[in-house]
Amino acid sequence: MRSFALLVLIIAACDGPHLTIQAPTAETVIDHHGDVPIDVTITGDHVARVELLIDGLPTMFPPALEPPLPDKGDCNDGCTGTLHWLSDEATIGAHELSLAAYDTGGKTGGAAPLALVFQDHLAAAFARPTAEDQRGAALVTVETAAQYRGDVSWDLTIDGGAPMSSPSKDCRFGCGLEVAWDTSTTAAGAHPIGFHAADDAGETIDGAMSVTLGDIPWASAIEVHGVTDNLGDNLEVELHLEDATTGADLGCTGQSQGMEQVDDDDIPYTIDARFVRRSDGALLDMNDLAGRTIRVHAIEDDDDPCPGNIGSFDDDMGTSASVAPGNLPSVTGPFGNVTSVTLNVGRPYQN
Repeated sequence: MRSFALLVLIIAACDGPHLTIQAPTAETVIDHHGDVPIDVTITGDHVARVELLIDGLPTMFPPALEPPLPDKGDCNDGCTGTLHWLSDEATIGAHELSLAAYDTGGKTGGAAPLALVFQDHLAAAFARPTAEDQRGAALVTVETAAQYRGDVSWDLTIDGGAPMSSPSKDCRFGCGLEVAWDTSTTAAGAHPIGFHAADDAGETIDGAMSVTLGDIPWASAIEVHGVTDNLGDNLEVELHLEDATTGADLGCTGQSQGMEQVDDDDIPYTIDARFVRRSDGALLDMNDLAGRTIRVHAIEDDDDPCPGNIGSFDDDMGTSASVAPGNLPSVTGPFGNVTSVTLNVGRPYQN
């Protein structure tokens, strides 16, 4: 009898490490994407790894055990941890998971089964553009995005055109429709875009937004001469667009709008400086200048930075001749301390 009991102990000691699942419990409903934590206890010696199968097949992404197994896999007194599994591969419905711990010799005490039920609801939205204001953009990328434990199809409509369709495709790891919209000659103003998304369960989502397009003025080069910062620091050059009749400050560009690098005089700088409205800091476009005669006023800023007022501590660097808004590119300098400047009108950006 004693020899039989000893034999049983030897067999138990040699069948490999054992794994038990503490949580979640069987038939737990998983209704989110991403990580599903599985709390486990592992008992055995020389434990080398933990294996997770879904419906009898290895998972797409091996799960990570936290904390990791101890040195030499010593779990004789039990090792507790959490297995983090990226569950997005599971489709809607019931799935059988099986977990097993293996030692360095490839032995295991057997698989621990876990039945989970996966649910989902379609969520879809515009990924791009991220803002309705796309003034200055000659190309706008329109992109939809969703994640769903099944298939999703799309219809995308831009500015009242014919819908662009995407056939139903696997959306477990994300899916969408992406279109490059040429806005270089599209009329200034608001233009609608919209999508219709449908999943394989018949659920649908419609989304819409209005995109504002238009030409903008911007500065792409500048050089100044004979000016220093009164505070003994780098220059802080600003350009202001003023109404030549009333003197009203309509918009400006400075350190926060693309002129940060203009630090010294007698150096030609290539810049990408957008003008913003003096009134509220929003992007200035050509509609804000329509019907006016414009002059360019350069300053070295020591007071409130653009879009703030020109203050008493700011140094005047000169004012250009007056031009119609569309003729801003003809203002090249020199005037005052401005040796040269390059102004542009149009849509220079790809968003």
